[in-house]
Amino acid sequence: MNSARRLALACCTVIAALAAPATAGALVQIDSAPLNIFLGAAGSQQARFDGATSGEFFSPSSDEPGAGFMMLVDVGETNADHKFANNFTPVDAGPVTGSGTQADPFSQVTFFSTVANPEQTADTILIRQTTTYVAGTSFYNLRWDITNQGDESTVIRPQLYADLYVSGSDSGVGFFESAPQAVVGGINQNAGASGGIVQITPWAKFEEDSFSIVSSHAQDRTGPGLDNSITGELVDNGVAVQFHDTPLAPGQTATFETAWRFTRFEGLAVDPLESNKPVGDVHTVRVTAQGNAGAPAAGVPIRYSISGVNPTDAEQSTVTGLDGSAEIRWRGRNPGTDTLSLTADLNGDGVAAGNEPQRTATVEFLAPQVARTAVVEPVSGAVFVRLPPGASPASYGLDAKSAQTTPGTPRGFIPLTGTATLPVRTIVNTNDGKIRLKSAAALSGSRTQAANFTFGTFQIIQKRARRPITEMVLKGGTFRGCPRTRARRSSGVDADDSQRRRRRTSRSRVRRLWGDGRGRFRTRGRYSSATVRGTKWIVEDRCGGTLTRLPRRPRNSRVDVRDNVRRKTIRLRAGRSYLARPRAARRR
Repeated sequence: MNSARRLALACCTVIAALAAPATAGALVQIDSAPLNIFLGAAGSQQARFDGATSGEFFSPSSDEPGAGFMMLVDVGETNADHKFANNFTPVDAGPVTGSGTQADPFSQVTFFSTVANPEQTADTILIRQTTTYVAGTSFYNLRWDITNQGDESTVIRPQLYADLYVSGSDSGVGFFESAPQAVVGGINQNAGASGGIVQITPWAKFEEDSFSIVSSHAQDRTGPGLDNSITGELVDNGVAVQFHDTPLAPGQTATFETAWRFTRFEGLAVDPLESNKPVGDVHTVRVTAQGNAGAPAAGVPIRYSISGVNPTDAEQSTVTGLDGSAEIRWRGRNPGTDTLSLTADLNGDGVAAGNEPQRTATVEFLAPQVARTAVVEPVSGAVFVRLPPGASPASYGLDAKSAQTTPGTPRGFIPLTGTATLPVRTIVNTNDGKIRLKSAAALSGSRTQAANFTFGTFQIIQKRARRPITEMVLKGGTFRGCPRTRARRSSGVDADDSQRRRRRTSRSRVRRLWGDGRGRFRTRGRYSSATVRGTKWIVEDRCGGTLTRLPRRPRNSRVDVRDNVRRKTIRLRAGRSYLARPRAARRR
């Protein structure tokens, strides 16, 4: 081989700066929605949205491909006196196959060829381009299998580039996203739209700038090629990516993959927009970037900041995932209102532009007040509340009318559907649900204590104290079916049967309450009360007394049971129980 070998250029036949366009008859169309993809005979593409008057690549008014594959061959040796450039030679183009589903996408294969070095007259490199598209998406995938069919080795530098015409504009601002997949492209800020190349096979370099600059660097036979730069200015938008220089021995095949992604931003969906959370809890906001026809848009940079009582030190950022959404979390250590400000940073400049989607969301972190309020949050099932006399449901964020439309609502109660700060002396029904209750743990400051309660109805009581105890007084049920405390005298078999019936009835449960949490909590039944500081426990009011029971786990559980009849305090340990009996029952 002549030592004056030259870095050769093989390029797609449709980019105006490099070659003449292919004939219209050579086009193959993937006719789908929302994208229609037009494929040329030698590795070129045009994309057009349904109903759009222009394509996403220049020339916009034509279905002739306006972007495509190009490749430098014989990389590594140069001779300034020897200039060589050639076009790809079309070989074959197959039909569109597949049904357009995720499992069976639309697919089209095109073959084209070129020489391995400037001295050859016959093409020895065969390129197989496979284009796939899933209906309903706004991106399509490209794969090139490049085979050296000659008898000499060469080095190839595959590239993909285009003169962008995103959403009807030849001008745009560049952007680069590094996660979840690298994407380089341009944004039409007026339309809130973008087009970019997605990395699948790792790139060596990328570039976004004026198309004339990008195309010049892409064709640079003697230099390094693209320069890993993005312009922040409005330019005639061009974009390109460059794969690593790859040796290709005779008979060897190298594979490269990438994708084109197009987005139409219609806004940001935020859930929830307004919320209440107990102080100390973590609040989560889900933000979804809405793209084409409201579909979620993946890979959108979201910049955000939090102001209020729990502010962020500086603006932060995240990127929407494959489902178009991202979650933002923070803990409300201080009581009060926080405001989350969000911007879809379409051009990646870190500045909220007027045409970039922006939203806000607020959350109030609620701190309970000693002897006045407690924060109640439904955990599962159906939970209902009844406020003290004179308390207005609307003042506490409750909808009194919902009691009429919610099946199973007990008389006089209101369904609890979200976190609420409720006044002390509120009655809570958790017969078929579970709540998390937070109350003030100290007379001053915002320290709280929390416990879960379920399987019972109770009234929240708390008295003013330096270290206040929150008391749950069992409510509901009826003792009318219980035997009298003093049985009438009888004898013989009738007396024995009567005693057995009374014993069975005395074990009948009238009401109960399960608790699980840490802090100073007390559950009060008819004949005793149980004070805990961090464990699981159950208190039951029975016909024959008030039973307090601890499960076997955790082993270090402790509960102080105050027997109000005997005026005595008994300390229970894990796995133990205590029944406080009424006075008359003890005399029998």
